[in-house]
Amino acid sequence: MRRPRAGRNVPLSAASTAASVLIASLCMCGSALASSSRTGRHPKTAAHMRLSGGSAARILLRDRTENRREWRLYDQCERTASHRSPGRCSGRRRHALLALRRLSEAKRRFHMLERAPRLTVVGRMLRWEHVVSMDRYILVRRGVGRSSKYRVVDGTSLTPAADPGHTVTYTVRTAVVGSRWARPVKITYASAGGRALARISSDSVHGKGHGRDHESPSSGSTTGGGGATTKEQSYSGEKAESPTSTTTSTTSTTSGESSTTSAPTTVTSEFGPFTVGVNTNMEGWGAEAVPAIAEEMRSLGVKWAREEIDWAEVEAKKGVYDWSRFETMLLAAERDGITILPVIGYAPSWTSPEDAEEYAAFVKLAVQRYGPGTSANLQWWELWNEPYDAYAWSGQTPDAEAYGRDALAAARAAKSVSPSVDMLVAAEYTDAPQTGGTSPWETTWVNDMFLAAPELGKYIAGVAVHPYGGDPALPLLEPGSWKNIDGEWAFQRVDTIRAQFLEHGVNVPFWVTEVGWSTAKVSEAEQAADYAALFEAIRERPWIRALFPYCLREFSPEAGNEESAFGLLKFGSWEPKAAFSVVQKGFANLTS
Repeated sequence: MRRPRAGRNVPLSAASTAASVLIASLCMCGSALASSSRTGRHPKTAAHMRLSGGSAARILLRDRTENRREWRLYDQCERTASHRSPGRCSGRRRHALLALRRLSEAKRRFHMLERAPRLTVVGRMLRWEHVVSMDRYILVRRGVGRSSKYRVVDGTSLTPAADPGHTVTYTVRTAVVGSRWARPVKITYASAGGRALARISSDSVHGKGHGRDHESPSSGSTTGGGGATTKEQSYSGEKAESPTSTTTSTTSTTSGESSTTSAPTTVTSEFGPFTVGVNTNMEGWGAEAVPAIAEEMRSLGVKWAREEIDWAEVEAKKGVYDWSRFETMLLAAERDGITILPVIGYAPSWTSPEDAEEYAAFVKLAVQRYGPGTSANLQWWELWNEPYDAYAWSGQTPDAEAYGRDALAAARAAKSVSPSVDMLVAAEYTDAPQTGGTSPWETTWVNDMFLAAPELGKYIAGVAVHPYGGDPALPLLEPGSWKNIDGEWAFQRVDTIRAQFLEHGVNVPFWVTEVGWSTAKVSEAEQAADYAALFEAIRERPWIRALFPYCLREFSPEAGNEESAFGLLKFGSWEPKAAFSVVQKGFANLTS
């Protein structure tokens, strides 16, 4: 979905025939990357690995061709250049050298993906071969009937904590996304004081019977056997604490590895009750569909629906307003006991998203018409839908400072007509591009908002986030990252977003107003497992006080329609997917 960073300019070695021969084998090797030693791997991970391996092979082939072309052009230039113009081919030579570096980097990347470190056991210590240029590895630990524990290890050895009376499987790979896993090993720990037994196994830790990770995250660091530094984000299968409790952690050391245990301490949440809702698009379905949608929402256990007020549609011509579509939906929803969370965005063609004055004027009119104290009495409002995405920002590169000015002006205008109204501001933390601010990437989105609007925190009641990505249980690849160990966007980036708000003295609840998984990309079972992991992650964060999955219904009969397939109900029959009951139970737990 997001534009990847520009490729690295790292070159190769001149016109080496040996390099050409090596690369010529890549077509076959690229295919091998997709299939060899991957059987039985978790479906989503396997697909990601094939993509990464295949991409590395394609890049290597491309860079090989480019390298040959650039050196051929340089050679032609040298043969035809006059002795009177010795510097004429310097530009060609520079391009050839850059192409050579890119080829070298592509070869290095390919071999890191293709090679799996050999994992062995010495006593109770795990050791693995060092992969060239790689000092960071991902270690997976799995016991029978238990969920996996992932950890990032800096080094090539680790002595895991003993697990008396159990057999534990371990495997390791480099921290490069898409690299191969080592052949797993198993350690059988004696029940009491006996010697641990280790054996090599051909079973994959991601093979048959591998479960998803739905566990309570904790973090710590220690030095394991052989001096390896580990950054642990472990996941136990125990039920997480309620959203109105926090945990205090104590760390004990066993056999060179730290283990973290949590003692729950119940406290009253300072962020208020938990709100559950769903994205419905009732306006799109029409007022006649609202009673059926309301019944589906009641079955799911929600009364809130997130609906858009499309500024571009309502005020297509400056000063001329047509509220009819939204108002028809709103009245139908009210009759069926549904509360609307309105989100106002999408600038009309006669203005732009950067026009804070016009946006504020429109928000003021909307709040005056439907806000607290009116017959609609809508209390919470979301300022813009995903302003950090170009599609929502009139096709332009998003501007964090401009959005900060929009949000501040709109919140001030709304409170001038309804002082009790509650406003949600949108925030993100990824490597997507932005303009303005202190960096070209959205890792500084929050800070840049406050740079342009220092008083914003005084006017907002919450933060709206859309933490789409992979499995919410997977830990971050490294501290401060927005990606997990599979290279997908991580749910845990919400922690960084909150930390940035706290740095500006703003401690408000977070509302997850969109999140979900498309069954055009994952299986229904995976979608359900991801939702289960999501609820565990939310319960561990008492500052998250609302959840609105995207979305209730599929809106297309085409199974491959990725956007539609986020729906919890199948198109036409409205038969629930497996995730529906998971969300249903998760909502009940969050609000109990």
